[in-house]
Amino acid sequence: MHTYDKIIAQAITVLLICVGLVCLLNILDLDEYIIGFPLIAVILGSIVIFVNLNQLRTERALIHSRLDDLQSKGLRVYRKKFEKLLYSRDVADLPKLGKILYDFDVLAVVQPKDHQEVKSIIRLCEEFAIPLIPRGAGTGGYGGALPTQNGIILIFTQIKEILSVNTETNTVEVETGITWRRLREFLEKNGYDLYTYPSSAPSSSIGGWIASGGYGIGSSKFGDITQSVHSVSVIGTNGEVFVLDKPSDFIGNFGTIGVIWKATLKVRPKIPVHHIAILPKSREIGLEKFNLLQKMNPFYLRYIDQVSLKWITNDEVLGSIIKNADSGMISATFLETDWSNSQGESELLDDILPTNIAQELWDDRFYTLRLKRGGPSLIVSEVIVPSDVLRSFLAYLSKWFKEENYSVEIVALNNRNSMVMVWFPTDQRKRSLPILGSIPYLFHWFRTFQVIRIAWTVNGSTCNNGGLWLSPYPNKEDGGNVRKIKRLKKKTDPYKIFNPGKLESTRIPRFFPILSWNLFLKISLPIASIFYRVLPKRYR
Repeated sequence: MHTYDKIIAQAITVLLICVGLVCLLNILDLDEYIIGFPLIAVILGSIVIFVNLNQLRTERALIHSRLDDLQSKGLRVYRKKFEKLLYSRDVADLPKLGKILYDFDVLAVVQPKDHQEVKSIIRLCEEFAIPLIPRGAGTGGYGGALPTQNGIILIFTQIKEILSVNTETNTVEVETGITWRRLREFLEKNGYDLYTYPSSAPSSSIGGWIASGGYGIGSSKFGDITQSVHSVSVIGTNGEVFVLDKPSDFIGNFGTIGVIWKATLKVRPKIPVHHIAILPKSREIGLEKFNLLQKMNPFYLRYIDQVSLKWITNDEVLGSIIKNADSGMISATFLETDWSNSQGESELLDDILPTNIAQELWDDRFYTLRLKRGGPSLIVSEVIVPSDVLRSFLAYLSKWFKEENYSVEIVALNNRNSMVMVWFPTDQRKRSLPILGSIPYLFHWFRTFQVIRIAWTVNGSTCNNGGLWLSPYPNKEDGGNVRKIKRLKKKTDPYKIFNPGKLESTRIPRFFPILSWNLFLKISLPIASIFYRVLPKRYR
């Protein structure tokens, strides 16, 4: 499919060729050709650009005509500017520079209700080589659902039924537009529960988390999302359905192998849980207790620093406690059976707070975005760090960001590793420049990539393998899975329409095509770091 970005890239290429010809002719002392040859290049380039522009307009008109036809048959199609803008972003807004680098506009947003409508959209996209971006609820922050090559966004808000529960195999089959909260509420009424679910469960969709992969509530006990999925049904090329029953083949594919239509999830009998909260005397003691609890097989374990506590918790319940929580607080949840078996170890834990405090911290697990109270804009970087080097990692953060306002939350993933979330509250409405936008927001956005590099220095990694922003920073432990997914994509997506550019570093189409996102980061991060340090504090 032709796009305006490709035409802009062609124009820049023609300009660079002309500049190169002028320089070459000047070096060869062929002054009489300095005007002629570049002029010919400009004329030929202009003809190519004009032809492509005309083809683009004809192609767009035909595509919209086909969409009109599908809309008349009942498919919901959204093409108004504000409708497309709503679905062309994820949980974190981009700085103005990011919107300049990529064109996040789309041809349309479609909302199918059945397999036949999905099939018709896939066939349309294959016919015109239109990128198709399957989108969950947009609760991720890695750019996995962002359109970078125009295309069509496919949303699943009508595909959200619970299809069946198999009590013999302890599995449930669902359509992937359903949210994790709704599914969990249904299961609890029937005496079951999920092994793990995301912290964004109230709004996150089943298909979205399967497509992005990662860890959630319950992962420290039962593992990541890979351990909770039995199989998925995917609609691939030509609208054909195929079933995948090896989670490593599809978890973390970011919608690049096809449209995840249905999923069969593993469930377990519901077991009562026990909550505890600990107020450590210092951060060092807090990390020691965190490591001790991590070895006691918790269902959910997190360490929250004082800054995060002030923003995410209920002041009426925890107000007096938070004032004394200079070293943060630890919240742990165990399955009742595990807690009973670990009573001997739990005696080593002093400073345990009243039960209502522990319950309040557990109830707040879904409301991380209350951190925006410190902003009102919020930027987060998530990394995996070995638990035995958490002190070193936090020391690096203090060194790099000693003059900045940030908060930290640590969540245990298993008995060896933890996920560290570093939050940068900011305000993108302040101190804005014409091209760069808000200076504080832009530099805090760059800070998220510096957190990843700091994690690498202590043998850490990213939490995911893809998405637009993390493609240059693959998870070191999951490289084999990415290669499997790429091999599968060659079979299921021969037309290369499904969410392109989310498993590898993409080209930045608005500029000369040799500039990739990976190269841009390598050039811009050191410059941004130096520039930020010399900025007056009032601009930070």
